[in-house]
Formats: sequence, structure tokens, C-alpha cells
Amino acid sequence: MGEPRGQASVGATLVDTSGSMTFGALAFNYRRQTIGSVDDRLLVAPRLSALVVFGGSGGQGGGGVAFQANLPVTTVLSDAFVARWNLGLTAGVGPTILNAGASAVWPARP
Repeated sequence: MGEPRGQASVGATLVDTSGSMTFGALAFNYRRQTIGSVDDRLLVAPRLSALVVFGGSGGQGGGGVAFQANLPVTTVLSDAFVARWNLGLTAGVGPTILNAGASAVWPARP
């Protein structure tokens, strides 16, 4: 039988505004493993998110909804090193933001 390929999650951010903690945003995420599985050397799992931004968070004023798309790619270079790349876009409340990142990971355990 196949393994699970989709994952849904909810996340929340807290913001410290003038000494009081408030909710900044709620994120509703869906990620789908489109390429690869546990023993593969290439894995791709795009994520789509809807962000509900609360009014007044971070001193920005009104709230709203933003959408985010991320494309993470993982390549297993060897038993000791893994490379990760991520490309993303956030649009909706505030400016449209394009983000990119990369890392090389050395697992502490196999």
C-alpha cells in the first residue's frame, strides 16, 4: 500500500507589541510530496498556505488574508550531506515578497 503524500497543518504566530503578546497570523497549510519518498535522493514537496493576518499585528494596522506558495527541494548528496533549496512567494496583505534560501545539512544521526 502507498505511503501518505499529503499533509495539512495549522500554525500561529505571536507578536510582542509594546509588552503584550497578541496573535499575528494564523497559517493554514497544505503540502504534497510530489517527487520522491523516504529512500529517494530527490524530494519535492510544494506547499500552499492561506495566512489570516490579524488587525494591528506588529503595529501595521488592519488585518487581511495573504497567500503563500513555496517550492522546497531536497537532494541527498551522500550519507553525510543533504542539500535543501526553497523558493517562495507571499502576496496579499502588505507587499508581495519573493524569498529564496539554500542550506547544506549534516545529519547528527543517520
